[in-house]
Amino acid sequence: MAFTVVPDNRIYYDMVEESQISDFFEFLYLDHLPILDRGYYLNIKDDVYSNNWQGPIHQIPIWHSVPGHVEPRRKTKTISLNDIKPSDQLQILHFTWHTHSFTHYEENTTYLQDVVDAVKHCPNIKIVFTNIWDVWSTTIVLDDKEVNLIKWLCDILKPVQQNVFFMIGNKIVVDLINKYLPNTNAVFNLVYFRNTVNLNNAFVPSTEFRSKHFVCLNNRIKKHRLEVFNVLDPNKSVRSFVENGILLDSEQVNGWEWWTGLNGHYQDSVISISTETCFRKKQSESASYVDFGNFEGRLSDWYNEGFYTEKTIKSFVARQILFVVGTYHIHKVIKDCGFRLCEDFIDYSFDNIEDDDKRLDAIKTEIKRLQDIDIEVINKYYYSDQCQEILDHNYELCKKYSKFNFNTYILGRSNGTR
Repeated sequence: MAFTVVPDNRIYYDMVEESQISDFFEFLYLDHLPILDRGYYLNIKDDVYSNNWQGPIHQIPIWHSVPGHVEPRRKTKTISLNDIKPSDQLQILHFTWHTHSFTHYEENTTYLQDVVDAVKHCPNIKIVFTNIWDVWSTTIVLDDKEVNLIKWLCDILKPVQQNVFFMIGNKIVVDLINKYLPNTNAVFNLVYFRNTVNLNNAFVPSTEFRSKHFVCLNNRIKKHRLEVFNVLDPNKSVRSFVENGILLDSEQVNGWEWWTGLNGHYQDSVISISTETCFRKKQSESASYVDFGNFEGRLSDWYNEGFYTEKTIKSFVARQILFVVGTYHIHKVIKDCGFRLCEDFIDYSFDNIEDDDKRLDAIKTEIKRLQDIDIEVINKYYYSDQCQEILDHNYELCKKYSKFNFNTYILGRSNGTR
């Protein structure tokens, strides 16, 4: 069946989460699977420590995908697997999946396999994975083995791959999915593109002399952030560290406006140092909301790779020169996403150092080198044609990512436009 009705694009712009799926579709909720609801979020830490975590496969509830005024218009149905049957209606099974699958990934193999078996003869049922901005890894590490989480997922989904849709905020993961499932529908996109671009539509970069080399704003305490923060000359940088009690006068913790909003500090500086969420290869070696050392149940670790957040996106939207303190090859990943770097000004060779401690030392060395350059020289390069061309390219690419519409993507691919 071909679907000719295109959903109202205005609904897409109302989205407050990264699901981007409108009320055009009918949503199926399976009566045997957990739902990632508000209560789940409130109890997540207790669940982890009591070894009751149900990850990584969860259903996404209505509230997590759309604002309140859209919710009543959604068509939903709670159903058991045994009652699934072919339909003329385009139906969605909307799941999320987390790298932090602390336990029970084997049980979820059964969950997902049962779903695939139930829908494999129902081409109008689409399995959709979104809301997985925190897929930081392809591999989880257990006490006795390592599990390629992406291959595990793809092996189960292979029989229905043409009817599976992914929108994932990790380019490495997207590329692997497309490798393992060449006929599926996997795209890279981050919620932060839309939120950061839309929130800062009124932001206009300064064309005046900039007095600071760097801007480096931090929230949660992590070792790599502390070391970078301490190497920055306070006279040459705009810096903050919320959990350390070092806040700029204008900083208030106020939802998205604080997380993704731009302010005058991005007008005073040239180079944005993005101290990303992930830096070290193994998550257990980083400060995290899970205390790996004190956890008594079965706990998986995972490898961090290729993930960046609003910290980096803000650099593009603010038209700043990008400098990311992140995982091995993070700048390569960013380039693979289509962005450009000021490689004639910053020595990004530290990106090729796999050892975390050695890479951090090289990062600090490069920051010190840049810090010693006269601010007049920094401004001259920043306002040069070659630099502005790179910054404009990155901003325009951010806007392109922010306008991606997952609704029309699903409809187009369902209609055979591949």
